[in-house]
Amino acid sequence: RNLDVLFNRIQSFIQKDHGIKISCIRLLKKRTIDLINSHCERLTKSTYYEFIQSLLDIIQILLEQELIFIYPEPNILRFLKSSVALLDGIKFSKVFEFIESVIPSFNASFIVNSNNLPILLKIKKENTKSLHPEIELSLNLLESKKYNFHEHKII
Repeated sequence: RNLDVLFNRIQSFIQKDHGIKISCIRLLKKRTIDLINSHCERLTKSTYYEFIQSLLDIIQILLEQELIFIYPEPNILRFLKSSVALLDGIKFSKVFEFIESVIPSFNASFIVNSNNLPILLKIKKENTKSLHPEIELSLNLLESKKYNFHEHKII
């Protein structure tokens, strides 16, 4: 493909002149930056629920209007583009809203263990009388020595 040839030429040039090997090329149109900036400006006033909905809307706009280009195209981008095509005009945020409405309240923790950086992710959803539920996210670093996951058969 022409993109493969172009990418390889760019990669060779950068590696030869700067000693750096690039793994991908990412191009963003100005509208992409504007959308992300407007999303970030509203962050302090947004709930997690509103944040997720806004982020899903931005992702969908970026894909539908082809405002972002990554080469070689990662699998997640291919998946998201296919999802947009499959939904055929249905917004990601509306799908999230529907899924969220049928999921009952919960409180869950996930441990992502590694030798260098064990992480604890806590997610809590509480249905309230308000229009949207309360969603709480918490991400904490764990000290491996303090928590012996293997001893407690957590992992």
